[in-house]
Amino acid sequence: VGCPKGVKLDFKRLRCVAGSVLALVRLFEQMCAKYGGPSCGGRPLLPVVFINADVVRGPCYAPRLVGRWSEPLPAAPFLQAVMDALASAKHSSAQDLNVAVSLGWTAGLHVRGGAVLTGKMADDMLAGMPIARAAQERGLLRHIT
Repeated sequence: VGCPKGVKLDFKRLRCVAGSVLALVRLFEQMCAKYGGPSCGGRPLLPVVFINADVVRGPCYAPRLVGRWSEPLPAAPFLQAVMDALASAKHSSAQDLNVAVSLGWTAGLHVRGGAVLTGKMADDMLAGMPIARAAQERGLLRHIT
């Protein structure tokens, strides 16, 4: 009670990422202009925004069960689209927006016995981290999960 809730944008198609994040940035800028800054009455205008996509095939990947979005999004283009949209924000709006990028693994509807994350899966996930870390150092991201 009284704690702000977060918002999660869970992307399944790469072509939707840039426009959606840009729309979020523009909405936040409009709110800041209306209320005179990134907060109102000491509370942030928007809670943390998690921008999420599955970027690696996970241990329970089963194309026939997952459905039409069975393939993960490519990590580097996903992260670059997010960063480019956030970088377009005026002044310090991107940092005030409180964005966390969240990278995930695809998962099937049923967990198969013995399914584990492999070293290759972990390496594939870590391959996108330099882009995310650079964005965090530039102040575009608050968190990477």
